[in-house]
Amino acid sequence: MRILLIALPLGLVMSAIGSAYGHGFGSTSNLPVPAFLYWYGGATVVALSFLLITIFIRRTATNLSIGRRDLQNSVLVQRIIQSRTTNIIVKLPGVAALLLVIITGLLGNQSPVENFAPTFVWVVWWVGFGFIHALLGNVWSVLNPWKSLYELALFARGGRESARVRPYPKQLGLWPAFVVFFSFVWIELVFPASASPQNLALLTLMYSSLTWTGMWLFGKDVWLRHGEAFAVFFRILASFAPTEVRNSNIELCKQCPIDCHLDGECINCTWCSSRSKSRQINLRTPALGLTRREITRFDHVAFVLLMLSSVTFDGLSRTLIWFEFFGVNPFTVTGRTLVVPINTLGLVGVFLFVLSTYYAFIYLVRQFSGTALPTKQIAFFFVLSLVPIAMVYQFAHYSTFLLINGQFIIRLLSDPFGFNWNIFGTSNFPIFTALDFLAVWHYQVALIVAGHIIGVYLAHKIALRTFGDHRSAVRSQYPMMLLMIIYTGVGLWLLSAPTIG
Repeated sequence: MRILLIALPLGLVMSAIGSAYGHGFGSTSNLPVPAFLYWYGGATVVALSFLLITIFIRRTATNLSIGRRDLQNSVLVQRIIQSRTTNIIVKLPGVAALLLVIITGLLGNQSPVENFAPTFVWVVWWVGFGFIHALLGNVWSVLNPWKSLYELALFARGGRESARVRPYPKQLGLWPAFVVFFSFVWIELVFPASASPQNLALLTLMYSSLTWTGMWLFGKDVWLRHGEAFAVFFRILASFAPTEVRNSNIELCKQCPIDCHLDGECINCTWCSSRSKSRQINLRTPALGLTRREITRFDHVAFVLLMLSSVTFDGLSRTLIWFEFFGVNPFTVTGRTLVVPINTLGLVGVFLFVLSTYYAFIYLVRQFSGTALPTKQIAFFFVLSLVPIAMVYQFAHYSTFLLINGQFIIRLLSDPFGFNWNIFGTSNFPIFTALDFLAVWHYQVALIVAGHIIGVYLAHKIALRTFGDHRSAVRSQYPMMLLMIIYTGVGLWLLSAPTIG
């Protein structure tokens, strides 16, 4: 009953907002019901899901794999996976793509739609790889071209890293990856020339130099764990996936330089898995990898909240409401100039708002639970429950972008430089653009609501583990449930708000 009392006034507030802005989402007028009813309905479904979850789930799982089914049980599969030929074949596409982005960006046609680099970077890699990691697992740990080329350089020198490798300063934590990821998000969402092939090539060269320098100074695995922003990002997304790489040789973990041994398990550690003879590739229950206690520092929390705030700002910064608030016309030259500082401040502001809001609700979690645990410790435990929300919000925004714009890569494989080549006979591939508006809208709504329900489920599992008894866990989750409800409404509102395109 308390849940419904909280959800009802929230729904009325969203209804009021809907009467002001619900008219503007492209073909929103074609919706079978007013847009605000979707916001209210989505928030209510999340609230009811919390009620059902707290009633029927009273224990937390300690084993995240499904029957510990090792996909390497077959001798043939083991030979294929461990084969040096397989290793080379798997890594070649990543290296080839990296080199092609640089070469086509520097030497090719500078029209973004005619050049391989923009479509590959922004559509295939940035959006497509997000889907792959959430649904399949951490393939970036294998395909990462910077890692592959560094390993090739090591092999040429005898296969061992230099004795000059320095200890990684613990106080740095994930801050190098955080700064790089924030810069990347700024380039994507704020920088006006982010689609320029030449800019992408130069930025790729800069990032390559930074990554290889970090690996040379601190060691490959250490830098991949702390400094390589996309290795960190994709690893977090892969925690949602139904696969894991597990090392059962705990003695090996004692030699590991990246503090991989958490919760009595060694999962998805590249250093240990590459050296362990008892490595397993297991199936596990999807999403439950996010209940592990992998977050141990504030910089880890900040990185996850940056993932969430960046997709939130992405939706907000495209709405006409955003520009009307600042009195800016984004369709004029002056307006496009003013947008850069406004959006830069907006990106920072949204991150700080999400960060402060999260800690405020975590403080309430502590008060409701009656625990003696410090607020910062509880914040570490619960932050990964927000990952499904960031994930589905990005998927909801970019699914059509991937589906339509991703088709251009088929043309560009035959003509990567934009020189009117037709290497594979696909340069005239017909692009399918006919999408049903209502089908896309309902898919987006369902995806966002499902992501928040998964977040509620994960938060409840974490609460059971953290606070011990069922009653304290349920009481602690009232604030988190309210946060999920609010964010459901905000997410659906941003999807339906009028945008600049």
